[in-house]
Amino acid sequence: MTYPRRGVLAQMWGVPGIVFGVFFVVGLVIAVVAVVILLAGRNFAAHGVDVTGRVEKLWETAQSCQDDRSNSSRTCTGFNVGFGFEAGGQLRHGSTQVGYDFYAGLGEGMPVKVRYLAEDPTDYAVAFGGAAPSAMGNMGWVSVLVGGIGSVFLLLGGIGLAVLWRIAWRQVGLRDWGAMRGAVVLAQEATNVTINDRLLWRIRWQDDSGAQGESRGRDPGYLPDVGARITVYADPDGRLASVWEVDSGTR
Repeated sequence: MTYPRRGVLAQMWGVPGIVFGVFFVVGLVIAVVAVVILLAGRNFAAHGVDVTGRVEKLWETAQSCQDDRSNSSRTCTGFNVGFGFEAGGQLRHGSTQVGYDFYAGLGEGMPVKVRYLAEDPTDYAVAFGGAAPSAMGNMGWVSVLVGGIGSVFLLLGGIGLAVLWRIAWRQVGLRDWGAMRGAVVLAQEATNVTINDRLLWRIRWQDDSGAQGESRGRDPGYLPDVGARITVYADPDGRLASVWEVDSGTR
């Protein structure tokens, strides 16, 4: 039986290709979001206005927190600071949550450093204890965090797709320039890959030149019996592993 040659992209199509493709696309989207956040941070740095505000209110709230040890939720206390600052001739108000150490040292009327975006005073950053807000506000560390996550997805997806492309290129390319050889199946072996709750198997063979090889993992129902004759394509220079005809075909 003859199995028509597949294209490289068609050969990459499958669960691993879909997974790595999704990783790559998600990473690309996250990277774009990180760039947008970074540009927003640079805009904040270029057009931010620094002023001194005043603490107006201090209050505590009960909130749900995640317990790292038991991985369960518990009730903890949030420490909140309300403050006012002048922007564009108007008194603006804002609030933020701080750690207990900062909270314990604050009092109503104490000065706070505020940096706000000139065209949008609702976009602000605040610092306590005499420190100045970051020039980029919160956008700097957010862009680094988001960009790092995106880079991980891009790296995993890119490496996975590159590996799959290399394998597919070999499997398809040997149909064009490799040497066609007869081979005999030596064994059927279980792989360590499971797809849709089904364990994949592969065959090992020895071709007529004495060289051995193995197939891709697939449903055992598509594997020939031990001792069966099959057709493989081999690299004449011996640099690449040989490929079973079915692995580069449409089946």
